[in-house]
Amino acid sequence: MSRLVLFLLLFIPVCLSAQDKLDVRILTADECIDSYDVPKAYMLADEVNVRSCPNTSCTAVAVMRIGQSMKPLERSTEIDTVNGVKSHWYKIESGKIKGWIFGGFIAQHAFGSQTDPSVKFVFGIEKIVEEEVRKVPVYQIRAFRGQTQLDKISVRSFSWSMGAAHSLGAQGLDLHDIISLHVPCVGGCGCSTGDILVFWNGTRFSDVHQLVGIADAWASEGSSFVFPTDMEGEKDMVIKEDRIFLEEAEVGGYKRKMVRTFYRWNGQKLVIDPNRKKEVDTYITGG
Repeated sequence: MSRLVLFLLLFIPVCLSAQDKLDVRILTADECIDSYDVPKAYMLADEVNVRSCPNTSCTAVAVMRIGQSMKPLERSTEIDTVNGVKSHWYKIESGKIKGWIFGGFIAQHAFGSQTDPSVKFVFGIEKIVEEEVRKVPVYQIRAFRGQTQLDKISVRSFSWSMGAAHSLGAQGLDLHDIISLHVPCVGGCGCSTGDILVFWNGTRFSDVHQLVGIADAWASEGSSFVFPTDMEGEKDMVIKEDRIFLEEAEVGGYKRKMVRTFYRWNGQKLVIDPNRKKEVDTYITGG
């Protein structure tokens, strides 16, 4: 190996993290070869006590505000459960503050508005709801400016895990941000996957849409939006496209259906355009 390649490899950010089955796990400095590789973490909740040790009975040494940044140093060996959410405690450092915070109070994703740089968003799991046949995770997005919360919305997920969260911008609509929450496919064929879109109008969260899909080879189904800024987009219009599996075709291949539904953005939410009929296209694919 050349000295140049060896030099480059030495300075690629490397963090080694074993995965345990928790609802919240945050990367810590002691898992990285270089402690500067660990990404900053941010407070999901507001006015959270920082404690002298990893337990609610320990002394509160400081208070952290929503969106406040921190460096996670290490995690506790113990696992706690708060509102049904399982996580370690994390030893953190934020300026002169040093102490322990329960992982469920730390954001899993943090990002800014595409329209108003003064507005930031934090995302993470809020609670686990016990239902008759299963447990349902409820996630939350909080918008804030400075360290003052502007609004909060709770979102039920149609699957257990949640992937990336980020802003798509306005996409040609009269709003500030469309926040995309991706639900990854977990478990192979037949799993639920797709995106949850949350609309932010600059002062509050105003609309939520679930674009649910099923990953199952030729029987896969899915939903997506065509926005005004897309090549096939129309002004003030959002077109929902649903791809649906029907059956195996007698002539070979698979019978499927595309349904297009037309929505208008009324400044607060998407409403079906009464002047546009649904478009339905049945077709044969594969074979």
